[in-house]
This record gives sequence, structure tokens and C-alpha cells, in this order.
Amino acid sequence: MAGEGTGTRHGGEAAGRRSRGRDRGRGSGRGGRLEADGAEEPPAPGGESEARRIALDALSRSARTRGQLEALLERKGVASEAAGTVLDRFEEVGLVDDAGYAEAFVESRHRVRGQGGRAIAFELRRRGVADEVVAEAVGTLDAEQQFETACRVARARLRRLSGMPAEVKVRRLAGLLARKGYSGDVAARAVRHVLDSAQTDAADGLDDWADE
Repeated sequence: MAGEGTGTRHGGEAAGRRSRGRDRGRGSGRGGRLEADGAEEPPAPGGESEARRIALDALSRSARTRGQLEALLERKGVASEAAGTVLDRFEEVGLVDDAGYAEAFVESRHRVRGQGGRAIAFELRRRGVADEVVAEAVGTLDAEQQFETACRVARARLRRLSGMPAEVKVRRLAGLLARKGYSGDVAARAVRHVLDSAQTDAADGLDDWADE
């Protein structure tokens, strides 16, 4: 009798091991499927519904260019065909508008941050905006407008350069405007104008003091 009990117990353990083996073969806890060699197959790329959900979630937080959304969907594993279909539809209904995005971007970066056309164009291209769209948007900044903004930026920095030699002021102001994306011509004009104006203001201050 003891032998029969032992045999029954061993048979049950063997059956349990076979059952667990079959369970492992059916798939992993993440829903993947195991190949014959035990390696898990990669999940199928996301479809249009997944692309729509991801894109809408991103747009609910901030405006995005088509290029930014394409990159996001690719990182999320969405099939390129599904992503293209969804983004085409978004463009049709105005949810994605690279021209409008570029126009607002130019206005914000130039007026608020004081950036010049070159820096703004670089940032737009980095966000996936097409060259012709970038050119049209940046083209709304005329030379005089960029000059006036460059003067404003240089004037603000000049206040922090008090007491420094003139050549140091020129070098630092010109370097600042170059980093902001202004052309050499605009930067040179702005620096010269700001420094000349500062000298004139200083001379007028002396005249006022002398007249007292």
C-alpha cells in the first residue's frame, strides 16, 4: 500500500510539471507569445486607435508639429502606416497645423525671448517643420523689426556690464546677439547703436549736472 501511495504521489507531481510547462508555452504575463526556443515574440505595432489616443493626449498638453507627433508615435511602437493615417486626418480637421504653429512660435520666440530669425529657424527645423514653412514664418520678421529687438536685448545686457572697458562690452554684446540668432550685420548695428546711445545719455547727464 505504501508503494502505491508513493507511485500516485510521483505521478501527480509529474502531471503538475507537464501542466506548468504547457501554461508557460501559451504566453507570458504581458500577453506575448513564446516561440519554440522560448524567446518571446515582440508585440504587434499599435494601430490607428492607439495612435489617435497617444496623439490626442500629447496635443492636450501643448501644440505639436506633425514631425514631433510622428517621432512620438514611432517611440511608442505605433505602425508608420497607422500613424500617417491618423495625422493626415488631424491635419484635415486642424488639430495639426505646422504653418500656424510656426507663426505663433516666431512671434513668441522673437517678442518674448528676443531671438533672431536664424535661431528661430533652427528650432523650427529641429521640431520637424518643413523648410518652406519655416522660411515663410521667419520671413514675417523684417530687418528693422529684428534690429529693434536686438537693440532691446543688447540694452538690457549693457546694464550688467557697467565699468567694463568698451572693447569688452562690444565683444560680449556681439556674442550675445550672435547666440540669439541675429546676423552679423544686425548685431553690429545694434551694438553700435546701443553703445552710442549710452554715451549720449551719459553726456546729457553731465550737461544736466553742470547746469544745476
